[in-house]
Amino acid sequence: PNLRKKLPSVQQGNTVAGTLSDYFSNKYGFAANVPVTIFTGDNPSSLVGIGASQPGKVVVSLGTSDTFFAAMPCVVADPAGYGHVFGNTSGGSMSLQCFVNGSLAREAVKDKFGYDWDQFTQAFANTPSVNNGNYMVPFFRPEISPRVDLDAPILKGSETFESWDDADAAIRACVEGQFLNMKRRTDWMQLQPEVVYLTGGASKNDAIAQVIADVFQAKVQRLAESSSVALGAAMRAATNSLGCDLAVLEGIFCQPDEGSTITPNTDSAVYQSAAQSFEALL
Repeated sequence: PNLRKKLPSVQQGNTVAGTLSDYFSNKYGFAANVPVTIFTGDNPSSLVGIGASQPGKVVVSLGTSDTFFAAMPCVVADPAGYGHVFGNTSGGSMSLQCFVNGSLAREAVKDKFGYDWDQFTQAFANTPSVNNGNYMVPFFRPEISPRVDLDAPILKGSETFESWDDADAAIRACVEGQFLNMKRRTDWMQLQPEVVYLTGGASKNDAIAQVIADVFQAKVQRLAESSSVALGAAMRAATNSLGCDLAVLEGIFCQPDEGSTITPNTDSAVYQSAAQSFEALL
């Protein structure tokens, strides 16, 4: 009760809250009177640590749930009510949208056919982009983006595909469906990304990254630094307290893994048509 009265007031992201306690200086060897930048949430901090705090770059985190977040060029709201808008600690706003059916959906399709992850990846080499017209709404549990109460996927395509007798097509349809859905549900953000930064366990899979590059028609990169939340906090502190240039810090610390960049290799019109077919299933 009365939680608001117990919390400090909301402040700008560049606010210095005070100086470090003597306790931490003595225990960890910090210098005395080190200024402390006000804290923020994990996703706003990660946005800085990944090097995406300015519009033009988006972040896709592939985990148990998949998450899409980005700095916004202007403040807009999701008319469907699925997405979120937060403050961007570097100024302006950031968007965030969560998709429940992430890695667990990919794993469910893999396990249905008794595949290992190498066989899962090979399925993309065995099937063409847009999967010969085989589409899947890959929701194995109720989804929140959009709000759909399913407990099993919707399949539309060939007879063998709809009867779950084509393993490779099912795997591609699951991943293509995930990112066709992500692209559609994030269009309200009015973004035109130049690059998509991938994080999370599945980000290392080049076949999944290729689908993302093709659907979003943007290059995809994986960053060398994995602890983006902690790095973002350190970069904010250096910018606010030491006067460091954030763009310079991004150039030093926010570099992609060598050889990790994947570019689109499918024409944009192909997935635009696929998106319409996918949307018709919902």
